[in-house]
Amino acid sequence: MISTLKSLIKKPKIKFYSDFPEITEQYPIYPAREYKRKWVRDCAKSFAKYRDKMGDKHSLITSTKCPGIRNIMESGYIVQSWFDFTIETDGKDFQVFYPEQLEKHMQDIGYTNPLVNSFNTKYSPLNIPTGQSLPHIIKIWTPYHFEVPDTHELMVLPVQYDDNETFTACTGSISGFEIDFNVHVYWHNTQGSVHVPAGTPLCQLVPIRRDKSTIVTEKSNNYVRDQVAKRKFKKYSKFQL
Repeated sequence: MISTLKSLIKKPKIKFYSDFPEITEQYPIYPAREYKRKWVRDCAKSFAKYRDKMGDKHSLITSTKCPGIRNIMESGYIVQSWFDFTIETDGKDFQVFYPEQLEKHMQDIGYTNPLVNSFNTKYSPLNIPTGQSLPHIIKIWTPYHFEVPDTHELMVLPVQYDDNETFTACTGSISGFEIDFNVHVYWHNTQGSVHVPAGTPLCQLVPIRRDKSTIVTEKSNNYVRDQVAKRKFKKYSKFQL
């Protein structure tokens, strides 16, 4: 009975619309849990070597076991680049290069948005701080319109704990209907040339429900102390944490 009721409850959907299925079928937005980071694989290999060497004599700790890290890495969805591009920088400005014939092909199929452009924060009235980056915020366009239901908002985040240190997506929150979706990034490589292959993760989208929750601070009690004791014992009673 309960399962039947659950099946009748419609989950709110964040809908992405694409006018160019030839693009979005090859480079879709996909669940973040499917993105495999190199450092996680390396950590797993190191963990196995350490376990083989030390055996069950010392506690084995790996950051990939941390629930706070793993949960955020696997939350939401990954937006990936859908074309190759190369950016050359000289400390102040940049040039962007694409595969030959790409822009002409996009014109032929009716794609009119730019592929990559920017705004210069040095001269912008917004004057957004970019940290150790170019004075430009790079905008990478995607072929989507999208709609977020009133019950939710869509957090746009950097790809969490990513291998890529070349750029970092700007953080934002979106609701309602948006006609364009471009990923804004801080570009950290200020001197030289960087190639970004098609399929490179650009940002992470995490839907969150709008509610009226509040954070309160209360005095600890017997229930809290009991929970802390149980969890500490469960955590510390094993060699592998």
